[in-house]
Amino acid sequence: MPSARLGLPAPSPWLICPSVLPVFWGMALVSPVLIEIKEEYFRRIGWCHSPSDCNDVQLLWSVVTVSVSALISCFTGPLVGAYSDSLGKRRMYFVVNSVLAAVPPLWLSLTAIKTGVSHMIGYFVLEVLISLAGVGPEYARFPLLNAYVVDCCPQPQRRMRIYGALMALSLSGLLVFPMLGAEIHTFAIVHLWASLCVLSALYTILALPESHPGARDPIAGARSRPRPFDWLHLPQRATVVLRTCLEVRLTIAVADSGISQSINSYLQSALGFTALQRALFAGCIGISGLLCSTVLLHFLQNECEWKAQRILLLALSCYTAHYLVYAVASSADVALFGGTLAGPA
Repeated sequence: MPSARLGLPAPSPWLICPSVLPVFWGMALVSPVLIEIKEEYFRRIGWCHSPSDCNDVQLLWSVVTVSVSALISCFTGPLVGAYSDSLGKRRMYFVVNSVLAAVPPLWLSLTAIKTGVSHMIGYFVLEVLISLAGVGPEYARFPLLNAYVVDCCPQPQRRMRIYGALMALSLSGLLVFPMLGAEIHTFAIVHLWASLCVLSALYTILALPESHPGARDPIAGARSRPRPFDWLHLPQRATVVLRTCLEVRLTIAVADSGISQSINSYLQSALGFTALQRALFAGCIGISGLLCSTVLLHFLQNECEWKAQRILLLALSCYTAHYLVYAVASSADVALFGGTLAGPA
């Protein structure tokens, strides 16, 4: 009976880990050599001839493509959220992870193109896909992850601990995978990245259970029709709030991508960072984030009894401080210190 089906116990929220973590770890694996991969591609197609030219081209394309992907996400985000409630979050996770799995092979095929105008259009499309799937995972994957945990764990305190543990597990990849990626050949690392995404997609479609009661019950699922753009019909006051949040989030996403690309270029050109040093830089961020998402978060919530607003303000302060440290960094040690401030953010 439908009531009996709806009474089934919710699955464990930890089952989401194999669906999410390989994607984060794959991005951490390829991040130290991503600059070299793009620089090699730009040299092949003749867009740049010197390291400074390649840095400028990478910065320009990152800002343009992430801006386009952010605009696309304004429409795809509500669609993913609505249909995940109607059809089941497991299916939507499979779609997102399938896109992730398709990005590295597309990258390899495009790097083989040396002549013709098709490489310009293809690179633009590929960068938008990477921005949607990898660089900007919060557009689709983070909301679905949060919704999956909420469905499986209605207790707020336990839910917060699970969030912290999931963040700690994702950040733990920054301690190992960047170092590993700096030692692997460029094209081999892209194949390994693709393998992680494919394994994540296979687990998602074959083993990850549904979290939403309506998705587990066909009758209840049939009654819930997806309405992704209902927020357009909210009262005027709520619409202003949503529009403001959307504009702020879009601005931050675009600015953050450009700043991140500038930081990578600065670390490489001004401070002479190698791929191994960039991996160490990512490791500092991972260690700091791991400690903050476990020890510091537990201390602030239980011992200091801080509310979410204070914790968010602290995170934003650290987020601002680590960019200020980058701006005045004159040595590798100062830049590494700035990386540790990115952990709380």
